[in-house]
Amino acid sequence: MLVLFGPLVIGMMAGLLTCALKAQHDALSRAMACLLGICGAFAATFFGQLFGWYQPSDAASWGAAALGAAALLLIFALSWRSRAP
Repeated sequence: MLVLFGPLVIGMMAGLLTCALKAQHDALSRAMACLLGICGAFAATFFGQLFGWYQPSDAASWGAAALGAAALLLIFALSWRSRAP
């Protein structure tokens, strides 16, 4: 249960932290940031376990989830900024 709950919480916290740091504060951007953070956390956790870098119970899994969430949020923010007029 903690294997699924950990990346969910870490991704959501990363998304909310991103919303707190940026200028726009509308509900859609908050929800989108949370979803992107959750997706990044789950992707990093999944691929790290797939490649055998760590087990679900390792502390590295939590760190990878945080880095994955931050990376996906950063990639999205940089790509979205370049599309803005």
